Amino acid sequence: MTERNLQLDNVKGCLITLVVIGHFMLPLKGQTRVFTNVFFVIYTFHMAAFVFLSGIFSRHVYDERTKRFRWDKAASVLLMYVFYQTIVFFSEIPAYGRTTRFPDYLHTSGAPWYLLALLIWYLLIPFFSYYRQNKKLQWAAFSVLVIMSLTSGYLTGIGNFLALDRVTAFAPFFFLGYFFSEKDLIEWLKTRQSLGIAVAGIVAGVLILFFFYDHLMPYQHIVYGTWYSELPVTQFPTFLQTKVWLVRLLWYLVAFSMTISLIRVMPSEQIPYLTRAGKRSLTIYIVHRPIRDILLSCGFIRRIHPDSLPMCALLVFIAMLTSWLLSFRFPAEWVEELYRLPTELFGRARQKKASENERKNPKRGMNQSGGRNSKKRRS
Repeated sequence: MTERNLQLDNVKGCLITLVVIGHFMLPLKGQTRVFTNVFFVIYTFHMAAFVFLSGIFSRHVYDERTKRFRWDKAASVLLMYVFYQTIVFFSEIPAYGRTTRFPDYLHTSGAPWYLLALLIWYLLIPFFSYYRQNKKLQWAAFSVLVIMSLTSGYLTGIGNFLALDRVTAFAPFFFLGYFFSEKDLIEWLKTRQSLGIAVAGIVAGVLILFFFYDHLMPYQHIVYGTWYSELPVTQFPTFLQTKVWLVRLLWYLVAFSMTISLIRVMPSEQIPYLTRAGKRSLTIYIVHRPIRDILLSCGFIRRIHPDSLPMCALLVFIAMLTSWLLSFRFPAEWVEELYRLPTELFGRARQKKASENERKNPKRGMNQSGGRNSKKRRS
């Protein structure tokens, strides 16, 4: 088993905590300046950072040497998406008064979108793996991908089908992570270039938090990766109304710089809660939403007054407490077992097929066995 990167585990733990806090804050967004600015800071970069890390950790999906795609990993993500979408469907009935009779697995704009997008990005990895082997081709492919993502925002008539708005908007973050390796990233973080980007990210976060509330309101939905047609373009300055892609490009730059800031400042040793939460981020990601919806349906969250600092602190504390409780082994076990189910089934199927082939051609099995034994003797 390869040793885990504690620094990246800590980053994931911080990000999943921000995801939970952001979802708990979401129903109250826009009611006060401070509350909304904190929300904007979180949403500007937290999913972009998560997608970037997902790309870094996606090397196991496709073996470039053997050209073997891990269909069991894709099946695991699909299973978790269906499971999450089903849970959210039922939890949103009391929380939002949902009236549809069945879950819609082909359309999503809520929290499960990330798993559906991850599945689609996984399926595209064999194509992009060709470009990863050459640095020049790699950056050429990435540049084309960014251009396609910027222009895809102009598409209309698709809505939230297969979460394609998020798939195309966040794709550059995923494949930038895929083109990096953990080792490459850690080495690059030691350079002056990354330091400059990290400083820019900190400055951007401070500006968003304290100064840009009135100016950013018309652009707030750009961080969700939505289609340009769903943005209030008429509220943009005249020169941006025909160049909305510039807004998305600016978001890309800000989100990436804030991501690098977080990674750079994160310690590389074990931190009691963050490291554990990073290892079990999938459980926290899936289970926190029905908990939040229960609190919303019983009226607790809507009783929070965003202009009251103690009540806001209470809401953040409850969100962090939820993340902390879900990071322990007991709640994580059954989610992880469900995630591993396709891998186990695929493994059994391969083992059964190998046994059947050996029964059909016993001589070949004996020759292979003899070959392996002879290699052992020679070694």
